[in-house]
Amino acid sequence: MRRNWRSRPSFRLFSVLMAVYCIIPVVFYLSPQFRRILIFGAYIIWPFHDYTKPESYGLPHAKNFFINSVGEIRLGTWYIPPRSLWNQLENVSKSREPEPWMFQDQRPVIIYFHGHANCRACQYRIGLYKTLSQSNKLDAHVFTIDYRGFADSTKVLPDREGVLHDAIVTFDYVRKLLKNNESRILIWGHSLGTGVAMQLADAFTELKRSPMGVVLEAPFNSLVEASMEWPLGRIFKYFPGSSIIFGTLRDNDETFFESEQLAASVRLPILILHSTDDGLVPYRLGQKLLDRLRAMCPVQPTFYKVNDTYGPGHRYIYTDPGMQTAVADFIRSLGKAELPIVEEKPTDKSSVSERKDGIAVPSAISKTDSTPVEHRNSEEL
Repeated sequence: MRRNWRSRPSFRLFSVLMAVYCIIPVVFYLSPQFRRILIFGAYIIWPFHDYTKPESYGLPHAKNFFINSVGEIRLGTWYIPPRSLWNQLENVSKSREPEPWMFQDQRPVIIYFHGHANCRACQYRIGLYKTLSQSNKLDAHVFTIDYRGFADSTKVLPDREGVLHDAIVTFDYVRKLLKNNESRILIWGHSLGTGVAMQLADAFTELKRSPMGVVLEAPFNSLVEASMEWPLGRIFKYFPGSSIIFGTLRDNDETFFESEQLAASVRLPILILHSTDDGLVPYRLGQKLLDRLRAMCPVQPTFYKVNDTYGPGHRYIYTDPGMQTAVADFIRSLGKAELPIVEEKPTDKSSVSERKDGIAVPSAISKTDSTPVEHRNSEEL
């Protein structure tokens, strides 16, 4: 007897997959909680990390502590001191939190806001901390937090307003350590963290805060557009009514990260870092944000096109040595913090750093640069 084709395992599997394909967009459209779960990805942490021992990740004298945020929220935080401070820290009592005397060197102080999923201890983020704090071109103080709902921070479902509160209280904590000398503070956001950084910069206009500036690493212009280009989002990009479904991210305050709409209200210098081989947030979305900032922002932004011969993609921009020079040039141009003096040998004209229409071109890097470069592994999603 001939078997009914509808009873075949392949048809059953196809039916299940089609049902899931149709159900997910409907749930995404109807459920704000489901959208927040997917956008922030706070539940995605792999492998296990010990946040209490940042030194074990190659961050000497780093400190793990908590910052109190709004609504009885505690934020897991690391402070990573610059290499130039290590010797002094060898001979002092081990305080649990950073102390004001540690910041008398006038080095830049970077507050890093990470992107979607995982935590402050994941491998590629640690690689960036090392580059910022141990590079002989930057030698910066670094603070990094896990937003509410992430890692060892208080377990609640994050939303835009919540993570903005987390960013503000972190800034105020660092500002207090610096005895209100906020002009040394550089805000740094990566991926989804660029949305947080832009929200923070927008809030500073009303709060009358004036940090040094903002670095946007692999940014997007619109969370709606970025979500449609995300690997999972691409699957549903051509689903009927996809523009309306994805548009719920823009229409609801919990997930409103439309950076291009904030361009006119931001009053801070901005440096954008992006690589053409970014497979998660396409380079063209960073260009869209750059164009909007150039057209609307009172302070003209600077753009650094990352050297993609290093294969930096979305997460490894720090592996391009020219990034250090671009960031150092940006900080130096603002005149708010002191950087190490690095003597470089004369180079041929083709490798000298230039500025063309606001774009920083990689310059030769000193052979004595001791910045560690992390090797990639498969731990990240």
